[in-house]
Amino acid sequence: MARESERLGRVLLNTVSHELRTPLTAIRGYAETLLEGGLEDREEFRKFVQIIYRHADRLGRLLNDLLDLSNIELERTPLSVRPVSMVDVARQASAMLLPQAERKSIHLVAVVPDELPAVMADRDRLVQILVNLIDNAVKYTPEGGKVTVGAALLPPGGPGDSEQTGGAPTGLRPADRRIQIVVEDTGIGISEKDLPRITERFYRVDKARSREMGGTGLGLAIVKHLVQAHNGSLTIESQLGKGTRVRVVLPAGPSSQPSTG
Repeated sequence: MARESERLGRVLLNTVSHELRTPLTAIRGYAETLLEGGLEDREEFRKFVQIIYRHADRLGRLLNDLLDLSNIELERTPLSVRPVSMVDVARQASAMLLPQAERKSIHLVAVVPDELPAVMADRDRLVQILVNLIDNAVKYTPEGGKVTVGAALLPPGGPGDSEQTGGAPTGLRPADRRIQIVVEDTGIGISEKDLPRITERFYRVDKARSREMGGTGLGLAIVKHLVQAHNGSLTIESQLGKGTRVRVVLPAGPSSQPSTG
């Protein structure tokens, strides 16, 4: 057990080192070019500074995601779990990604019934889960595609496709109820061989494309651990060329008015 932990630690260290080295090498290379005469060419100067900024921004996001993931895994991230309005969270998360979607002419829509019971969650972390999932969906959906955010009430023990959109089924206690949140896209999809590993740290189906789009390779790992911290479940279904459907199931709250802030 100790040897396996040590081996996994070495693998993680090597992976992190590689991920950090890539933007650092680019920043250093372009900075050296500027210092060696690139400052005189104003057009080249602007282009190089933009590249340096982009890599520095990615490096910052990578370090933030690493710290976030580490704190979640070590349970250093306290959750303030309370009844939360899924309608408000879906609207907030969608609004944050709307400019990115509009740049690609992607139709981003949130379909959450107003009468849906509250979900038991830390509001900020639930927003983070949705933002990560919508961000991925928008990134890997071609121009003119569609990304849909939805939510529904599930009966206890029922299959994920037995969705309900109204109040609690007759005779069920609030503690039995679960809310299913779905983020679905018409994107490029994920192959069957890649699907089981998609939530691993730094696992990318297409490394070059992911880095080009600014991905850190940690978004789905963070989502997985946050969902687990909420005693929820995460399911990802996908087919190449036919899009991806991500389902998050979390406990439902009481029927009283949920928190909106």
